[in-house]
Amino acid sequence: MTMKIFSGDKSSFSSSWPSGLSMFSLTRYTLVDLILSSMVLNVLALGLPLSMIQIYDRILRYRSEDTLFMLVSGLLIAMTFESVLKFLRSYITILHGARFEHRASRLALRRLLVCPLPDFERDGPGVNLESIHAIQNIKEFYAGEPVLVLLDLPFVLVFLVLLYYLSGVLVVVPIVAFLLFIVFSFWIGSRLRRSAKEKMECDDRRINFIVEVLTGIHTVKAMAMESMMLRRYERLQEQSANGAREISLDGADALNIGAFFSQLTMVSVVSFGALGVIDGNLTVGSLIASSMLASRAIQPLTRAVGSWSRWQTARLGRERLSSLFSLPEEMCVEGEPAEIPKGSLRLDGVSFSHGADLPPVLRDLSVEFLPGERVAIGGRPGSGKSTLLWVLAGLLSPDQGRVLLGGSPLAEVDRSRLRSAIAYVPRETELIRGTILENIHLFRPGLEEGAHAVGVAVGLGEHAAKLPQGFRTVLGGGVEGNLPHGLKQRIGVARALVGSPKVLLLDEIGDGIDRAGMEHLARALSAVGADTLLVMVSRHRELLRLADRHFTLCDGRLIVCAAPVEGVE
Repeated sequence: MTMKIFSGDKSSFSSSWPSGLSMFSLTRYTLVDLILSSMVLNVLALGLPLSMIQIYDRILRYRSEDTLFMLVSGLLIAMTFESVLKFLRSYITILHGARFEHRASRLALRRLLVCPLPDFERDGPGVNLESIHAIQNIKEFYAGEPVLVLLDLPFVLVFLVLLYYLSGVLVVVPIVAFLLFIVFSFWIGSRLRRSAKEKMECDDRRINFIVEVLTGIHTVKAMAMESMMLRRYERLQEQSANGAREISLDGADALNIGAFFSQLTMVSVVSFGALGVIDGNLTVGSLIASSMLASRAIQPLTRAVGSWSRWQTARLGRERLSSLFSLPEEMCVEGEPAEIPKGSLRLDGVSFSHGADLPPVLRDLSVEFLPGERVAIGGRPGSGKSTLLWVLAGLLSPDQGRVLLGGSPLAEVDRSRLRSAIAYVPRETELIRGTILENIHLFRPGLEEGAHAVGVAVGLGEHAAKLPQGFRTVLGGGVEGNLPHGLKQRIGVARALVGSPKVLLLDEIGDGIDRAGMEHLARALSAVGADTLLVMVSRHRELLRLADRHFTLCDGRLIVCAAPVEGVE
């Protein structure tokens, strides 16, 4: 069994970008097929220009109908084969795109789920949503037209060599046109990158605002703030729309300039070639073939520059997604992690502050909570009781000192074992869309049977009996917003108890629960296993009576109390 801590280096794409999302990883099994199909397609593309030489310089001159029939038949066969190959090549690239999107989405969500909570909360939800949304733009670049352009670019040299063989100096025309096109494209590309960056920042603010408004929709309606929120959103949406307009204009400029240089190349080749025909240095068939070869040569180049313009947007998305992948991972264990022997918690010189410039919330705490103990912690509002529980649960890492679970530092305990060993119930219980039972067992295998019994034990049975489908009643779609706070808290306690944790941490449990419900809750907590450590922050006598030891958190230090602590000291 080996332990690993994963962390990303935000200054380096190579260290944070998963190897499974590289271009080679996506195409390694079909790369040979793509190269061979592109080679055959570009060879077949030579058929039409070379046929023009035969038709204009030989077939028309000698009136050879049989040769014309054979030539046209061969062209039709080649065109059919070319269409089939293009379809197969497109199918492969689409498959690569789907594979990339699946892998990237899965890895991105996994990284968000396993990163430490402070790192997750450092950026707003809009940034994380935009990072995942950027996968679509990156997919279109990595597994779309740019891949085909990259495969076609080497054959541009073949067309230029053949053009030089047929018409000599006419090969200079597409080369000069392409060089001029590159200059314009770099200029447009820089504009496009700037516009895309501004729009991405606007979208971050807009999505953060949407999430905040929808999360607090009850407050918005209660305070009649709908009009004010709408006006604020209109301003944010206007900024985003202006950014989208600039991106569209820059993209249209790139396409228009590409079309202009493509037509300019065609006209220039035909014009200068016509002079060669007049002087007798070039045949009509060679002129037509040269114009087709020049057009064929400039196509991948103009497509490449168009892809370069799109790369500006994709690169910003890659930077954003790479930043997400650089988030550190919590401790994980390769192989089967060791069992946690007992549910004891020990603070060893623990200090914590919410910022380098802020005073410490916890100061040099050293205390041990033994398995089976019932501990109550009180203190003034804002004294750091919830922060202490977060540190005990491993959701926050102390600035100094260490927290030990069963004799092992939390920093060295596998996260999956830690989450199953320590159950933390916050003061606000978040519900998911699903039945009451599903909100208790959270789809964890093997816990469905015990979810009903635990729900009844904490006093949910009487409330469920009044609902149309009892414990099978579906919560979600705004229904949870109408549930009493105490009922949601009891669902949270049942959610923690059903997993039979070794340590149970309760944060301000009891608010909004009536006397009968409090009696149910107290009986359920008193029935917790004899080896389970219970640490609670509460101001309700029914729960405080369960405690063996009582502490007050004052000025960042735990003070032992001889009598039950009720909230404010």
